[in-house]
Amino acid sequence: MVDGKEKWLVSMDAAERLTYLNRDVHVEHIIKGRELIGLRARVPLVNRDVPILPAGFVDPKNGTGIVMSVPAHAPYDYQALSDLKAGIHAAGVVIHEYASIHADILKIEPIVMIESEYSKDGVPASVVIKRYGISRQDDPRLEYATNELYSHEFYKGRISSDPSITMEYSGMSVKDAREKVRDDMLKRNLADTMLDLAKPVRCRCGAECVVKILEDQWFINYSDREWKRLAHKCLDSMQILPEDIRDEFVYVIDWLRERACARRSGLGTKLPWDENWIIESLSDSVIYMAYYIIAKYARMLNVDGIDDRFFDYVLLGVGDPSSIAESCKVSKDLIEQIREEFLYYYPVDSRHSGRDLVPNHLTFFIFNHVAIFPQELWPRQIVVNGSVLMDGKKMSKSLGNIVPLRKAIREYGSDAIRASLLISAELLQDADFTLDMLKSIREKVERLYSICIQFANATRDKSNSYNRVCEGSGGGYGQEHGYEHEQKQEHKQEDEYEYEDVWLMSRLQHMIKSTTDAMDRLRVREALNNLLYIMDQDMQWYLKRAKSKGRGDDEIASTIIQFLDARVRMLSPFMPFICEEMWSVLGGKGFVSMAEWPKVTPSMINSTVDEGESLIMHVMEDVEKIIKVTGMKPSRITIQVAEAWKWELYLRILSIINDGVTNYGDVMRMLVKGSSSGGSDSIATYAKSKPEMVKRMIESILSTPPESRLSRASIGVLDEVRVLSDAIPLLEKEYNCRVEVMVEDSSSSSSSIVAKKSALPYRPAIYIA
Repeated sequence: MVDGKEKWLVSMDAAERLTYLNRDVHVEHIIKGRELIGLRARVPLVNRDVPILPAGFVDPKNGTGIVMSVPAHAPYDYQALSDLKAGIHAAGVVIHEYASIHADILKIEPIVMIESEYSKDGVPASVVIKRYGISRQDDPRLEYATNELYSHEFYKGRISSDPSITMEYSGMSVKDAREKVRDDMLKRNLADTMLDLAKPVRCRCGAECVVKILEDQWFINYSDREWKRLAHKCLDSMQILPEDIRDEFVYVIDWLRERACARRSGLGTKLPWDENWIIESLSDSVIYMAYYIIAKYARMLNVDGIDDRFFDYVLLGVGDPSSIAESCKVSKDLIEQIREEFLYYYPVDSRHSGRDLVPNHLTFFIFNHVAIFPQELWPRQIVVNGSVLMDGKKMSKSLGNIVPLRKAIREYGSDAIRASLLISAELLQDADFTLDMLKSIREKVERLYSICIQFANATRDKSNSYNRVCEGSGGGYGQEHGYEHEQKQEHKQEDEYEYEDVWLMSRLQHMIKSTTDAMDRLRVREALNNLLYIMDQDMQWYLKRAKSKGRGDDEIASTIIQFLDARVRMLSPFMPFICEEMWSVLGGKGFVSMAEWPKVTPSMINSTVDEGESLIMHVMEDVEKIIKVTGMKPSRITIQVAEAWKWELYLRILSIINDGVTNYGDVMRMLVKGSSSGGSDSIATYAKSKPEMVKRMIESILSTPPESRLSRASIGVLDEVRVLSDAIPLLEKEYNCRVEVMVEDSSSSSSSIVAKKSALPYRPAIYIA
């Protein structure tokens, strides 16, 4: 009996939840569900009797525990009916106890009440079930089928035009009809409302949450217009990372209204003006950053003597410290010390939290700071991050995919775990944590550690050898970079360095700039990708180039050590423990966590060498593609570079494209009329006679990144023969054959005649024999 008026037939769980909704519930009888099977129930509005049937998907904890079946439009219902007709209940159990009603079940046919694209091919639920290949009601794909059909019919469906089935709702959109049917049933007292959660929710203690109507409650009035104005003002002044999330904060500030802020039981702070209540956690955690600062002084304070005046002074600077100290029975020096420390840390520079807290805690954080503190102490930044997944799935005990943190640290180390989480996603994205990624990063960092040891030892060996020859000589790389160990090195002139040395130092400057920019924007995944992968690729390429020339560790150690020094400094915020070890191996002073972040040295950026090394890499990629396609084992590779007139034409086209003109016809017109506007007659001649060459050059330039286009324009003509000749030792070692480099018109062989037709600047022609 509900409210002493009506008899309801509901599950035991529903009866209990109704009491939380302040309904007067008296349980008169308890019956088993199977006792209802075969009975008939009358459908409101249409006054039609329908049979009561069993179904495995019905959850007694959801709503009333009884479901109105609509097999034509609900895939779960349709499949349950199909299973019953086949004599099968949930989980494949053959049912004999319902044999008496089986004949009636076979007569049931779904009634199509909604017209949509799905209803054109038959019963909509049947159509979608067949497409998913579902055959039983315990198939998890039923959830996807249900979501698809419900969404389609709700937004695009209309109630059947047959009024004998759908009465006065005929022809209405599903969205409108749903509202009208609900209102009509409530108006005629044929239905009632029951508040419930859409999905199960559990508190941190593990208990299941329910909806509870409170008759007596305290609220915070977030609907106050002036308060909202200040919250918007604060938000406008803050940095929100990522910026995309700012609109969500704006939306929450606008719609937030009165919100319950207290509860009767549990842990928490008592409501100051009504100690029968405890402040609920989300409302009690909005300025705990301020509490962090003063918490360490708690044991030094006379708790019984502390009152509002103490906090007014510490947090707001209001009041006389001498009189406050006297009334609170603490020293004036202590109160002033706490105030000074508070001002040192406040305002909050950055608050990090999950996206799920934007509609509550993080927005409350803004509201309460503007309500309590002066503008100069308002928070400056909020950083919002996503959740952590395991192998693409939500972490869950039921899935068995939770890795205990202490176990993971024992097996893989905390550094590898930190890096695996950080590199798996940028802010707002869900971090997909995988053990494969974890193992890969651990192995990569272990190799880096080994390289640090290898070249630190090579540097010491060289230093010891040099010291024996030049005792007492000063200077050297070690002192310049603040290393503890005495490290001597001959001073080289710039032209004494090999190409690869200059390239690695130039690449290092690019990596420092890119990583610093990423860190400034809190794009930690991008920064860590630079440090773990791109810088590793650069170092491996350098070692490959140097070793191909027969250079030993002692000859390249100084260059590698400079590279490792900067890399370890930048990697230390992500992987602090192993980086301290590497820093020590490299001979760094103190702790790397206290070392200065690397700075870009512009004079070490060499665009010509950058483009030259890129050219070598691209040539090797092209050679490998040719070998793969032809299946040839080369005995000789001839590389022919573009002759001078092509460079003249290429650089002119490059200039035009850099000015924003990219259409072939427009570029061609500018080339042809170049002589009449002060340009080169030869370029116009080349363009007229070689239109296909112009087209290829445009395509080649447009496939090049914009920053590289600007770099190439500043370089002018690249000496490709010199660049590729320097790489001959590498090419010959890599492909185990003779390699020659020449300008395309320097040979009269038939092969070169064929090749020279295809050579472009930065795209040499390759002939393999």
